[in-house]
Amino acid sequence: MTSASECHTNLYVKRVEPSGVWGRWSRVGSLAGLCVVAACSVEGPAAVGASSNGAGGEVTSGAVVTSVEATSVGAGGAGSGGAGGGAASSVFGVLPAALVVSGDTDRDGDIDADDLDGRSAFTWKRGAFLLANVDDDDGDGKADHAVDGSSGKDLEDLARLRIELGSEVAEKASRVTVELVTGAAHAHLFEVLGASVEPLEAALVPAGSLDLALEAARFAGPDWKGDVRVVVTAVDGADAPIASDEVTLRVAPMLLLPSSTSPLAVHVATGAYSNASFLVDLGAAVTKAGTKLLSPYATTKWQEMWMQDTLEIGYAQLPGKAPMHVALRANRGQDTYAATLLGPDMGYLVVGAPRGTSGGDAWVDWYGNLEVSPPVPGWPLGRIYYGHNTSTGMKLHPDVVAFFEAQELQSPFWVDTSWLTIKHVDEIFTFVPGKEKKPKLLVVSPREAGKLYPSYYGPYNKGLQAKIDTTLLGGSYVVAGKTVSYEGVLALLGLTKDDVVELPLFYTSGHSDWSNPVNGLFLGGGVFAAGETSIFEPERKVTAERLATLGLSVFWIDDAVYQNNLGNVHCATNATRALAVPDFTKALPSVP
Repeated sequence: MTSASECHTNLYVKRVEPSGVWGRWSRVGSLAGLCVVAACSVEGPAAVGASSNGAGGEVTSGAVVTSVEATSVGAGGAGSGGAGGGAASSVFGVLPAALVVSGDTDRDGDIDADDLDGRSAFTWKRGAFLLANVDDDDGDGKADHAVDGSSGKDLEDLARLRIELGSEVAEKASRVTVELVTGAAHAHLFEVLGASVEPLEAALVPAGSLDLALEAARFAGPDWKGDVRVVVTAVDGADAPIASDEVTLRVAPMLLLPSSTSPLAVHVATGAYSNASFLVDLGAAVTKAGTKLLSPYATTKWQEMWMQDTLEIGYAQLPGKAPMHVALRANRGQDTYAATLLGPDMGYLVVGAPRGTSGGDAWVDWYGNLEVSPPVPGWPLGRIYYGHNTSTGMKLHPDVVAFFEAQELQSPFWVDTSWLTIKHVDEIFTFVPGKEKKPKLLVVSPREAGKLYPSYYGPYNKGLQAKIDTTLLGGSYVVAGKTVSYEGVLALLGLTKDDVVELPLFYTSGHSDWSNPVNGLFLGGGVFAAGETSIFEPERKVTAERLATLGLSVFWIDDAVYQNNLGNVHCATNATRALAVPDFTKALPSVP
């Protein structure tokens, strides 16, 4: 993630002239130390609280300041709080009595009177968002926030605030200060002048209407819940407060995308393995599905041949806006691909650091061990799941788990992976869309393989089947000498046995005897790409028939180089995927 010395919220301001015409961008405040706003230092009997919006209202908390009546505006009269000028209207319906600041509290893409209620205290049900501006719209090779904002297209990544002053406040005020009461340690302030930006060095010049824009340079985490509280204060020439108001925003969360949505682009690598046949077959499958295969990433590192493990691609979004995809780099010390994706509408992120795991847990922090379900009952954005070796107690990197817990909307849970050689969750089950648009859970099944080859269904594979059943239906595990109860994946995701599709597979020493069909890749267009190494006609037939009942056809891919190195099609690829829901704010789970 970004260094603690970097600032993490940028604030821009644009003035509306009394005529209602947009004016030039203006300075908000000054920078000091770690981006601390040069805000009004209220001196006097007490601090100023939020102002009333009604005529004749008073400050409703803190010291009472001068009561200000709303001034009606007529032709040739005072502008929207400014002296002189023509008529101007308020986005809040009526001109404020004192001072009002609001963001897009109701998340409809506009700022108006409907945004006034609840704007000072963010909840998941109501409150404005700002975006972690971690992409690179200007193409300079750096995240936009790292170079103090950008211009042009980057302005679309900024959340907006509106400040309005009553006419008497605007006339009496000498300046308007903006203070980031929370989030200040993560904040920048900027002035935007045409296509350029520069640090803000002065408070606002009072005017009837002022528009602000904000960005964040990081996501919420265990050390910061992502809230940014903005307090705006109008002061007179003696620095005495006249009126004050505030709004609280939260950084939009980073969300992961399920394997059941259609890819916008498919990623693969070449160089360290001889995978020419794989690439030919994958290209044909992608063409059939009507999606796009990116040029293979050239690497000499065998670790990067496992494209699923080198990064995870999620997204962040402002209400009603297009998503910004985000490439999360794995913690393996061998990964360079994710950083190359940084560009317009594609951010780059690192959470945690390599921790040198070894032995049977050597692959625990690879991102084939980090997945998310599609929307399921109770979790309209899906739930994240990750691997846990219950034999050793080792789980996916704790910093990564804590990061996604801090996003709050996809509540991560663990899955037992102790019985696998590589110990990745993508080897046990995956999701594909069903005909009725309800997600279906593809699950590996030694039991189903036993129906094809009864004499080979021995104690080892029967024992694995029991472990898989516990994963799905619940039971208990002994972890570090303690018995831990487990609810089961079906219950954790609100699914039933009818949502499960079992695909036949035998194992030897924790690795599949033939290409794992569950470890495949949904490509959209009704196409599911699966490996064909060592798979015979009976297994092939059952797999194709069961996927056909879901409206999917199987495209068989030569994955021998991967199967022989303990992985399959999903491990070897990655995808930038379409959203599962168009606007995440319209599909929030029941969280506080």
